[in-house]
Amino acid sequence: MKRIISCACVALMGGLLFLGAQKDVKGSNATNGNEELSKMWTAMDHDPISVADYDMKDYVTLGEYRGIEVEVPTVKVDKELVIQAINQALTQYPDYEKTDKKVVEKGDVANIDYEGKIDGKKFEGGSAKDYPLTIGSGQFIPGFEEGLVGAKVGETKEVKVTFPKDYDEETLAGKKAVFTVKVNSIGQEVYHTFDDVTDEFVKENLGYDTVDDLFNYVFNYQKDEAEKNKESASKEAMMDVLLKNSKVTVPKELLEYKIREYLSNFVSGVVESGGKVGDYLQQMYQSTPTQFEKKVTAQMKKSIQAQMVLYTVANKEKLEADKEGYDSYVQAFVSHYQYESKKQLFKEFPEKELKLAYRANKATEFILKQAKITYTEQKATKE
Repeated sequence: MKRIISCACVALMGGLLFLGAQKDVKGSNATNGNEELSKMWTAMDHDPISVADYDMKDYVTLGEYRGIEVEVPTVKVDKELVIQAINQALTQYPDYEKTDKKVVEKGDVANIDYEGKIDGKKFEGGSAKDYPLTIGSGQFIPGFEEGLVGAKVGETKEVKVTFPKDYDEETLAGKKAVFTVKVNSIGQEVYHTFDDVTDEFVKENLGYDTVDDLFNYVFNYQKDEAEKNKESASKEAMMDVLLKNSKVTVPKELLEYKIREYLSNFVSGVVESGGKVGDYLQQMYQSTPTQFEKKVTAQMKKSIQAQMVLYTVANKEKLEADKEGYDSYVQAFVSHYQYESKKQLFKEFPEKELKLAYRANKATEFILKQAKITYTEQKATKE
């Protein structure tokens, strides 16, 4: 997929955006098919447009930006937050506990021995003993788990299945197999918490010698992350104040171009990965195409407004793209995003936008240096 950098996001977060879209997707019944969305969300067919193509005097009335008061919310890293994170991690390592149940039902954890054969011959990876299988989890190929529903503890039964045609192991794809399965016991998954987990369990499953070692690691990690996030949180809070103080009109053509560019590249990325756009949006964003486009539109508008304000500050304060700093900035992008050379970067990303992004970064640093920043610790939201 073509790598396209959004200057506004570069200025604020140093990140990449994959840009593109069209405003024709109607309602929540839009197709999951890629072809229709590819047609709807197509990039505009003309030369790239950027903030650098407009005279900011016509679109921006700059408000106060020197010495502004900025309140930055930060996460309070305490024992409660650390334990919350550890408990979340422990859900990935359930224990198996036997029950008195005698007949397998959906949702049970059946401890089984199984041996699979194709044309009467065993195959690699087709056998195991004392395997805890959650019935209905979809861990095994279609038909296997369903075939165990109703089986009794101590019973041995045959389960006939067919491997999917697109199965990862090509030598098994599409072939019929017979599994001989013995149900040893029926149990349930038991999840540990910080209050009851043992040193032994932590060492075996998470790789730390003791529970205290695990706690200290998570605490220090979260402290480091909170400190790193202060910078991005400060920039975001500063930008909110700056936009509130200023009046910005985003050129309609520029906004439409950036939205369609984003969504077009978004579709391309999903298609290249072999997915369906509609399904991907539901799974990753819990959104329909229409809902997703509305979110992109709102975020893109704010991103462009931020870029325009920062560009205006850079102009007013005469913050230019000095050769040494700019060259270092460009080289950082070449290295971080693994371009073969500056020449390749400039083919995909106009140099005028890179210079604009660099100047916007300088404006951000200029404003933050003079800002009166107050950090306020807040409790993390429980997921």
